Amino acid sequence: MLLGEPVAHDARDSGSRSAVHSAVNRLRERDSEEVRQHRRMRPRITLDEQITEVEHELTRRRQEYGHLMERGRLPAELAHARIDRMLAVLRTLEWLRRNAQRLRRHSEP
Repeated sequence: MLLGEPVAHDARDSGSRSAVHSAVNRLRERDSEEVRQHRRMRPRITLDEQITEVEHELTRRRQEYGHLMERGRLPAELAHARIDRMLAVLRTLEWLRRNAQRLRRHSEP
Protein backbone atom coordinates (compact mmCIF):
# COMPACT_ATOMS: atom_id res chain seq x y z
CA MET A 1 0.00 0.00 0.00
CA LEU A 2 1.27 3.48 -0.87
CA LEU A 3 0.92 6.58 1.28
CA GLY A 4 -2.22 8.43 0.38
CA GLU A 5 -3.73 5.36 -1.29
CA PRO A 6 -7.35 4.77 -0.26
CA VAL A 7 -7.90 1.82 2.03
CA ALA A 8 -11.11 -0.22 2.01
CA HIS A 9 -12.64 -0.66 5.47
CA ASP A 10 -15.59 -2.57 6.71
CA ALA A 11 -17.21 -2.89 10.13
CA ARG A 12 -15.11 -5.96 10.98
CA ASP A 13 -11.78 -4.12 11.02
CA SER A 14 -12.71 -1.26 13.32
CA GLY A 15 -10.41 -2.75 15.99
CA SER A 16 -7.49 -2.81 13.57
CA ARG A 17 -8.25 0.78 12.59
CA SER A 18 -7.91 1.92 16.18
CA ALA A 19 -4.60 0.06 16.38
CA VAL A 20 -3.46 1.83 13.22
CA HIS A 21 -4.56 5.20 14.62
CA SER A 22 -2.67 4.47 17.85
CA ALA A 23 0.47 3.55 15.91
CA VAL A 24 0.19 6.68 13.77
CA ASN A 25 -0.24 8.85 16.86
CA ARG A 26 2.84 7.25 18.49
CA LEU A 27 4.87 7.98 15.35
CA ARG A 28 3.67 11.58 15.30
CA GLU A 29 4.59 12.03 18.96
CA ARG A 30 8.04 10.51 18.39
CA ASP A 31 8.59 12.63 15.27
CA SER A 32 7.51 15.79 17.09
CA GLU A 33 9.94 15.03 19.91
CA GLU A 34 12.74 14.47 17.38
CA VAL A 35 11.89 17.80 15.72
CA ARG A 36 11.92 19.57 19.11
CA GLN A 37 15.29 18.01 19.98
CA HIS A 38 16.72 19.05 16.62
CA ARG A 39 15.54 22.63 17.14
CA ARG A 40 17.13 22.75 20.59
CA MET A 41 20.43 21.35 19.31
CA ARG A 42 20.91 23.38 16.15
CA PRO A 43 23.08 26.47 16.43
CA ARG A 44 21.58 29.92 16.20
CA ILE A 45 21.83 31.30 12.67
CA THR A 46 23.31 34.78 12.86
CA LEU A 47 22.16 37.77 10.83
CA ASP A 48 25.45 37.72 8.93
CA GLU A 49 24.90 34.08 8.00
CA GLN A 50 21.34 34.82 6.90
CA ILE A 51 22.50 37.75 4.78
CA THR A 52 25.19 35.62 3.16
CA GLU A 53 22.61 32.94 2.35
CA VAL A 54 20.18 35.43 0.82
CA GLU A 55 22.99 36.94 -1.27
CA HIS A 56 23.90 33.44 -2.47
CA GLU A 57 20.24 32.72 -3.31
CA LEU A 58 19.95 35.99 -5.24
CA THR A 59 23.03 35.12 -7.31
CA ARG A 60 21.65 31.65 -7.99
CA ARG A 61 18.22 32.97 -8.96
CA ARG A 62 19.64 35.58 -11.30
CA GLN A 63 21.63 32.92 -13.15
CA GLU A 64 18.87 30.31 -13.19
CA TYR A 65 16.08 32.72 -14.06
CA GLY A 66 18.15 34.14 -16.91
CA HIS A 67 18.42 30.67 -18.44
CA LEU A 68 14.74 29.93 -17.85
CA MET A 69 13.66 33.22 -19.45
CA GLU A 70 15.88 32.58 -22.49
CA ARG A 71 14.16 29.22 -22.98
CA GLY A 72 10.72 30.74 -22.51
CA ARG A 73 10.07 28.68 -19.37
CA LEU A 74 9.72 31.61 -16.98
CA PRO A 75 8.02 34.91 -17.76
CA ALA A 76 10.32 37.88 -17.20
CA GLU A 77 7.71 39.63 -15.06
CA LEU A 78 7.57 36.69 -12.64
CA ALA A 79 11.37 36.37 -12.51
CA HIS A 80 11.75 40.07 -11.69
CA ALA A 81 9.02 39.89 -9.04
CA ARG A 82 10.71 36.93 -7.32
CA ILE A 83 14.09 38.63 -7.37
CA ASP A 84 12.54 41.85 -6.04
CA ARG A 85 11.00 39.94 -3.13
CA MET A 86 14.35 38.36 -2.30
CA LEU A 87 16.00 41.80 -2.50
CA ALA A 88 13.42 43.05 0.00
CA VAL A 89 14.40 40.21 2.35
CA LEU A 90 18.06 41.19 1.97
CA ARG A 91 17.32 44.87 2.66
CA THR A 92 15.33 43.94 5.78
CA LEU A 93 18.13 41.76 7.14
CA GLU A 94 20.72 44.46 6.42
CA TRP A 95 18.53 47.04 8.19
CA LEU A 96 18.26 44.72 11.20
CA ARG A 97 22.05 44.32 11.25
CA ARG A 98 22.61 48.11 11.08
CA ASN A 99 20.06 48.75 13.84
CA ALA A 100 20.72 45.74 16.09
CA GLN A 101 22.13 47.74 19.01
CA ARG A 102 19.29 50.23 18.99
CA LEU A 103 16.73 47.43 18.82
CA ARG A 104 18.38 45.63 21.73
CA ARG A 105 18.31 48.80 23.86
CA HIS A 106 14.60 49.24 23.19
CA SER A 107 13.77 45.62 23.97
CA GLU A 108 15.59 45.52 27.33
CA PRO A 109 13.42 45.92 30.45
